[in-house]
Amino acid sequence: MDSNERQNHVKRLESCIRELRELKLIPAKAQRLSEVYNEICEILFDADFYQQVWDESVSLQVDQLFTENPPRTEIFGDRVDAIRNRTGTVKIINDLFFQ
Repeated sequence: MDSNERQNHVKRLESCIRELRELKLIPAKAQRLSEVYNEICEILFDADFYQQVWDESVSLQVDQLFTENPPRTEIFGDRVDAIRNRTGTVKIINDLFFQ
C-alpha cells in the first residue's frame, strides 16, 4: 500500500467515524449505522490497514468503537486485540513526541 492509498484510507476512516458518531444520535438510522460500521471494519481489515494507523485520535475512536460494539470475535478477535495494543503504542509514541 503506497502513501496515497494510506492517506485515502485514513480520510475514509475519519469520515466514517464522524458519520457513525452522528448516526448514534438518530435512532431511526440503524440501517445506515450498520453500513458505516461495516465500512469501518472493511477499511481497517483491508490488507491489515489497522497496522498502519498512527493517528492517535482515530486509533482511540476505533478502540472505543470496538469496545462498545466489537466485530465477531471468532473471526476478528486477534485483530481487535492487535488494534487495542496498537492504540496503546500509538498513544505512548505520540506522548513522547508531543509532550
